[in-house]
Amino acid sequence: MGLLKGEEIVHKKIRMPGHIPKAVKILEKIGSFEEGVLEFIDITENDIEAKKSFAPLIKRCEIMEIKLNALEKFADEFNIPIDNYKNYSEFKNALNKDKEKRQIKDNTYFDYIESEILDEDKTISDLYESYNHIKENLMIEIQRKITLEKYFSLTAATIIDQNNPHKNSERKRSSFKGDYESGNNFGNYINNLNQSRISLASVDSIIRENQFEPITGLCNASDELRMKRMIFRVSRDKVLCTFFDAEFPEEFKPKEPMKIFVMFCPKIDYLVAKMLKVCDIYNCPRFDIPDNYVGRVMEILPNISEKITEHKNYLLEAKKALKSHLEDYILIKKTLQLYKIYFKKEKLIFLNLSKCNCGDNFIDGEVWVLKKNFEKLNKELNEGDDESTASFIDVKDYGMNRPTYIATNDFSLPFQEIVNQYGIPNYHEINPGYFTIITFPFLFGIMFGDMGHGLILLAFTLYLFHLANKGKRNNGNIINNDEIPDLQKYEQNILDSKEDSMLKSLVQFRYFFLISSIFAIFCGLMYNEFFSIPLDLFGTCYNSKKDGKYVQDKEVLNEYEVKKCVYPIGLDPVWIGNQNELVYTNSLKMKLSIIVKVIHMLLGIAIKGINNLNTRKYNAFLFEFIPQFFFMFIVFGYLIYMIYYKWRTDYDNDTSKSPSILTIMKIWPLNSAQSEEVHYLIHYLACLRKL
Repeated sequence: MGLLKGEEIVHKKIRMPGHIPKAVKILEKIGSFEEGVLEFIDITENDIEAKKSFAPLIKRCEIMEIKLNALEKFADEFNIPIDNYKNYSEFKNALNKDKEKRQIKDNTYFDYIESEILDEDKTISDLYESYNHIKENLMIEIQRKITLEKYFSLTAATIIDQNNPHKNSERKRSSFKGDYESGNNFGNYINNLNQSRISLASVDSIIRENQFEPITGLCNASDELRMKRMIFRVSRDKVLCTFFDAEFPEEFKPKEPMKIFVMFCPKIDYLVAKMLKVCDIYNCPRFDIPDNYVGRVMEILPNISEKITEHKNYLLEAKKALKSHLEDYILIKKTLQLYKIYFKKEKLIFLNLSKCNCGDNFIDGEVWVLKKNFEKLNKELNEGDDESTASFIDVKDYGMNRPTYIATNDFSLPFQEIVNQYGIPNYHEINPGYFTIITFPFLFGIMFGDMGHGLILLAFTLYLFHLANKGKRNNGNIINNDEIPDLQKYEQNILDSKEDSMLKSLVQFRYFFLISSIFAIFCGLMYNEFFSIPLDLFGTCYNSKKDGKYVQDKEVLNEYEVKKCVYPIGLDPVWIGNQNELVYTNSLKMKLSIIVKVIHMLLGIAIKGINNLNTRKYNAFLFEFIPQFFFMFIVFGYLIYMIYYKWRTDYDNDTSKSPSILTIMKIWPLNSAQSEEVHYLIHYLACLRKL
């Protein structure tokens, strides 16, 4: 259909054998084509009974995908590498070898591996559940330890403050506390307190005698302020609550920072119950303070440390068992990716079969087929045994809108994606994606015009090209297992390297960045900006001054003609940093943007008119295209003409004659004959008509 339009598509009816395994083989042949060739039309959209035939099979495939995705997440968590297939033919060969190895026929292979995956998933889930249970218990003990240690440091400091009011004792207390908080041995801290002859059991008696109930635990750091506010309002300032930073071991640090809270609540049943309710609202793990805790601290904390060491050993054994099982299944058997792609393929086949009418002898469906690939497809499906062949039958169109198929490559893909975000062209319409290859980057360059920034973008683009070439050299075409592969196109051109994973999504847009960076550098040269600094590349045309102002250099040719200096390329650097820099540069850039944008809009309206003629929408051509085009051409074309006229006219001798374009555009619709600018422009147009 031409370069500017999508591929030509024909409407056909496909007839396949009524036996499901044979129909599956036919769709596998269609899916093995290197490029998309057809699309099934859902002729059973409103037939619920027809959909029920394949709904259970589709549901089973989806369940298997969920199970396999869970296994893949386990592998990622334990850093087990997963090998991908480079292309569909490699996957097909691996699938055939697996069937031969197991000596299973095609019609029973689905059920066999489904049963195997369910058993494997149950085993790995049990191991993972045990691993998580041990990990949770370990985290609880670690949280208990750091909470009780913080509570002890707080209450011990309180005792010292009461029993040692003198300055020397205060210095001892501060040094003891500093030893503890600086991470010194906890036993040394206790020994220091014992040496100072302080009764450690007195902290409990002080709390109990004053009828206070200690409540300790941990909360998320983001909930600290909200929790403080709620405690204050609920208790009416009767509860003393303090928060401290929780320091976890490096390997057990939580994703979100946590805070240790210590509350001293009066022993009033309803108030204690409210404080516990506040802790439950914010999902705070709480740890009870044992009776006579400070006196038994040397007994309690070592017991907790022993439990932590024990749980760490259990966790290490559970992790080894789980990782060993995953490595055996993923690295040795290499079946995870094989099964994952297989079930995706089967699901797509059943989804397309559900769009067909299934009879006793035949399965009939309707498809859109690319005309250029129809003969090749028909020949491919009719080769082989008679049981797995399909035939195409011509059908008449009954008012259906044909889909649009636009072939893209690495260069045109990003620009076509930009157009598709606003709307996909209808069948037989001109595709504006090819025009955006120039217009969109050029508009970007007008906005982003700076040589320095453009060079940075160009360097980034060259790095993307390096990644793309590296991926093609090392990996070839890779099946992307994060997306469901298209039935008509299995091979994807996606990088699979682990490094630079954040840039993988930008690699396919490398040509877009390349053209945009070139236009940014070009427009930066026109603006004479390099990181917003002007470059004196060709000198200046304003070397002389008159009354403190720059005057443009002139060359007198003869008595009647004077030639002014013209800057070779871009903007004269003398404008940058001058008093009227913004007035001049903003006016210039705004007018350039208007000119380019109006031409861009006129191009879009012209494409719309051509599409109306091609699709024989004559009413739209007469009553939409013609008014739109002439309005744009007359109004905004007149505006562009005035901009050009003002640029090419010299007003140095009398700047009062310089017309105001904004004023003219305001007065022109009102048809005012009093404006000097309008009179001046009418006189100019009259002279132009005489010429």
